[in-house]
Amino acid sequence: MVARPGSSGEVLASLPGTIYMMADEEKILWLSADRFPMHRRCLQVSLLPPPQFLWPGQRFFVQNSTLFVGDSCLIDLCSLKDWIPPTILLGQAKRLAEVRHRCDQFFGFIQCLGPLEGLGRLIPLISKMAEGKKISFTPPDFAPARFLLPILEIGKACLGRDMAEILEKGKELIGLGPGLTPSGDDFLGGLLFSTCILKEIYPEVFRWDHNRISDFTALARSQTNPISHAFLNDFSIGQGPAHLHELMNFLIQGGDFEKAISTVVPFLRFGHSSGGDVLAGLMTGMLMVF
Repeated sequence: MVARPGSSGEVLASLPGTIYMMADEEKILWLSADRFPMHRRCLQVSLLPPPQFLWPGQRFFVQNSTLFVGDSCLIDLCSLKDWIPPTILLGQAKRLAEVRHRCDQFFGFIQCLGPLEGLGRLIPLISKMAEGKKISFTPPDFAPARFLLPILEIGKACLGRDMAEILEKGKELIGLGPGLTPSGDDFLGGLLFSTCILKEIYPEVFRWDHNRISDFTALARSQTNPISHAFLNDFSIGQGPAHLHELMNFLIQGGDFEKAISTVVPFLRFGHSSGGDVLAGLMTGMLMVF
């Protein structure tokens, strides 16, 4: 755990509800209000100071069981508990035909929500690819060609289960777009998250060498910011926010559809468009089951 006694570092960004920090050994963690999704790097607390009281460059350190951030934030670490993401039960994974059916269910639900933010608006196009329909390459206003063309090529490669081509086209999206975590990175994160879990659960079907993924995330380190790279690297090894674990569990092992949906809707409000961007990437990765 980064927040162990003796740890220290500095604030990278202070946003409403979240404070991103980097420890001196270059490990990323964040403090987050309890309304935000859990993550293995997250220290979830009930109350944080307003963003204007903390700013990039301020130091943090852990002394005994207290985390001190700047001059205004003290967090008692005594009551913290390790968060373990929900996992797919051994032997409970369904046949890929059943997984496809639940993906279709989910595509249908998402389209009932109306337009999402950011790249989430591409989910109807991703759904058409799953159905084998022809896709127009005319970029809509919300998705300029620099996003749309690589994403559609990645979708084709997912249908062909061609990880080498997925990663080659994915290079065009690294660091692309504004924001603390650029839209291109968020999309790639969702994509690598779903494909990683598919490989773990169905190793006899999905056979690519994970070293390809490691090389890809190593390349991304120099092309995006440290926070976004930390997210991307975690996604690539199957470690994401709680809501996405719950969604993947539903898609692969079944369960209560309404419960699965109730966990995803709050995630869509995460960041300016990050929730929709990540979800678009995740569902593009799920094209591998079609």
